[in-house]
Amino acid sequence: MERPSSSLTSRTLSLLMPWWTSPAKQNLDPDALVEVEDLLHWESVTGQSLNGTILMLRTGWSKKWGNRTAYFGTPLGLEDDPKHLHFLGLSASAAQWLVDNRDIIGIDTLSYDKGSSVDFPAHRILLGHGIFGLENVTNLEDVPIYGAKLYVLPMKIGGGSGAPVRILAIFPQVIYPRLSSSE
Repeated sequence: MERPSSSLTSRTLSLLMPWWTSPAKQNLDPDALVEVEDLLHWESVTGQSLNGTILMLRTGWSKKWGNRTAYFGTPLGLEDDPKHLHFLGLSASAAQWLVDNRDIIGIDTLSYDKGSSVDFPAHRILLGHGIFGLENVTNLEDVPIYGAKLYVLPMKIGGGSGAPVRILAIFPQVIYPRLSSSE
């Protein structure tokens, strides 16, 4: 699959507005990994395909925002020590699957690698193939699990490795099914 330019600001709007999906993997061990099987299970449960989507991983982690110790998953006093970070992330095999099938991924934790990662395989795999990552995404629980349009509005910062973005989700005022944490 040919990847677009490595600059988010150079992407066309049509690429930045695919359909949104939001698989749930909540209430887990903070060092858990989202696996390919989880992504395929979501497709099976919802009857929706992840093809051509921006994949947003809704873990429920953003609810911990405002409590630094809980959000970083660290013991009190060690919030600034990356060796003690604990939050779930994406497995290397799921990252490779996304390389083969997607263009953008987002997650509601600090990183799409789990917090205790030291070699950051998901980052290396995804970014190495030009797949953008959106981290610290919030309010995913307010968006339907499929059927919304996602607008990613980046700041124009030249030569940076990352920047804040404003993410807007637009969806019809229809009651969409929501996955429970047990699905």
